[in-house]
Amino acid sequence: MHPFRIIACAVILGLSPTLLAAQKKIKPIKNPVAWTYSVQPKNPLEANLKTYQIKVKTDLDPMDWGEEVGIYSALGSMDSRKKNLVIQEAKEDTLRVWTDRYIALKKQPYARTHHNPDFTITLTTETYKVENVQLDVDFSDMESAICNVNARARLTVGTQEGSVVLDENIPYYVDEEEKSTLLPIRMFMLNPVFKLKYNLKKKPEKKKAQLQRKLEKYESVVLRYFYEKTGQILKEQFLGQTIAVYAATFGIKNKGHEALNETCEVLKKDINALSALSKKKRKSLAAIQPDIMDAIDYCEDKLSRTESPEISKYLHANLSLGYLLANQLEKAKTHLHTIPEYETIHEKTLFQSGFDYYLSGLDAAINTKEKYQGLATIH
Repeated sequence: MHPFRIIACAVILGLSPTLLAAQKKIKPIKNPVAWTYSVQPKNPLEANLKTYQIKVKTDLDPMDWGEEVGIYSALGSMDSRKKNLVIQEAKEDTLRVWTDRYIALKKQPYARTHHNPDFTITLTTETYKVENVQLDVDFSDMESAICNVNARARLTVGTQEGSVVLDENIPYYVDEEEKSTLLPIRMFMLNPVFKLKYNLKKKPEKKKAQLQRKLEKYESVVLRYFYEKTGQILKEQFLGQTIAVYAATFGIKNKGHEALNETCEVLKKDINALSALSKKKRKSLAAIQPDIMDAIDYCEDKLSRTESPEISKYLHANLSLGYLLANQLEKAKTHLHTIPEYETIHEKTLFQSGFDYYLSGLDAAINTKEKYQGLATIH
C-alpha cells in the first residue's frame, strides 16, 4: 500500500502520524564516551610518615584444591614429606605475591622497609565459620544456597609511636552488592562424586563434616578477598586513585531525529575531550557545561513529546548521563532507573557495544560519583 494511503487510513481510524512513527522499528546511534575520575584520599597520611612494613596474620590457606592437586601430581613419586615442603613454599610464595600486588603502597613518597618503619600495616583474619548448612540441597539450581560463610578480618595502620591511624573491620561477602554471605552451589564447583556422597549421608553431623572438608579449600577465595579489600581501603584512605568510566550518548537513525543526533554528537565530542591526550583538544568539565545543559533541555523537551517507549529509553539514558555530568545525581539515577533494561543489567552477560553494556557503564559511573562525592573530580 502507498505510504499516503497508510496515513490516510490511520487518520480515518483515529491513529496519529506520531503514533505510527512510534510503531516503526527504532534504530539507535550509539556514541561511546569515556572519562576519568581523579579521587582524592579520604585521610592522607601525615608528611612525616613515609616508610612502612606489612604484617599479615592468618591461618587461612591461600591455595585452593585444584592448585594443590596440580602440584602433587607434578611432583610425581617424590617423598610425601618433601611434597609437603614444596606445597608450603608455594603457599608462602602466594602470600608474598598477594602482599606485593594488593597491599604494598606503590606511590611516592612511601617505601617499604623491615627496619624501623614509620608505620605498620597489619591485616589479621579473625573469623572463618561455615554456618546454617542446608542438608537438602537442590543441585539442579546453581543459585541454591548451601550455607553461610561467616568470615571477617581487621585492617589496622599504626605508627611507630603507637598512634592508630586506621582500624577497619572487613566482613566477607559472597555477593558484595547484596551484602550476602550465602554461598550458592555455582561458587562451589561441585562434582558428581561429592553430590552422591553428600546425599547418601543421613546424619546431619556427617553431612556437615563433609561439607566442612570441601569448604576448607574455599578459604583461599576468602583470604584473597581480604587482601583485595585491604588494598582498596588503603587506596581510598591514603593514596587516592583514578577510576575510568564509560557510557554513551544515543541518537536515532530514523528520519526526523536530526536535531537529536546533532545534540548527541556535540555531547560525545565534549565528553571525550575531557580526557584528550592533546592539550589543545582537551576541555574542562566547566567548559562543556553549557553544552551539557543544552542537551538536557533538548532531551527533556523531546521526551515530553515522545510516545515511543523505544525512543524514550534512549532519551532517559542521555538525560541520566547529562545530569551525572551536571552533578545532579538524584536526577541521573531517576532517569537511569526508569529504563526497563536497567532492572536486568546485573543479571545477564553483557556484550560490548550493546545498550545494556553502556547502561552498566553509566550505572558504575553514577555509583563512583555517589560513593566519593566531592573527592571524585574530572579535570
